[in-house]
Amino acid sequence: TASMKGNGVSGRILFDYLMWPQIWFRGLMGIENFAAESDTKICGATNTSVCDVEISYLSLDLWGRYLFSTDSFRPWVGLGFDLLFPSSKASTAIDESSITSTSVIAVGGGLDWFVGPTTFIPLQVEYGILPPSDDVSASYISLRGGIGFQF
Repeated sequence: TASMKGNGVSGRILFDYLMWPQIWFRGLMGIENFAAESDTKICGATNTSVCDVEISYLSLDLWGRYLFSTDSFRPWVGLGFDLLFPSSKASTAIDESSITSTSVIAVGGGLDWFVGPTTFIPLQVEYGILPPSDDVSASYISLRGGIGFQF
């Protein structure tokens, strides 16, 4: 058993759709990296390797968001569902053949700050839980930021 932690970088494009005045749909598509390792050397055939996992996913995120305001500063809370498809994988802690497509249930919040008539800065914090297996359970806290353009 190994407790692991780490960080990763992602890149996405986003699409927003107004459903009702305060309810918006947000879709994101891109690449998500998941990397974590243990602090101790307890993996490998001789238990002398650091346990690690590195997975790059193609991701599709679907968010339902409630906006508290539709002015230039738009704070929101929401629920998300992410689909993750591995594009590369390497691990000493998990059998690589067991790393397959997965999903994430997430809760989060953030704000969209309009700095111009068609330009905004989306900021988001989310907590996601991946479905557990017999051997692995994983969750994450993600901080996201970027730049958006209205078309």
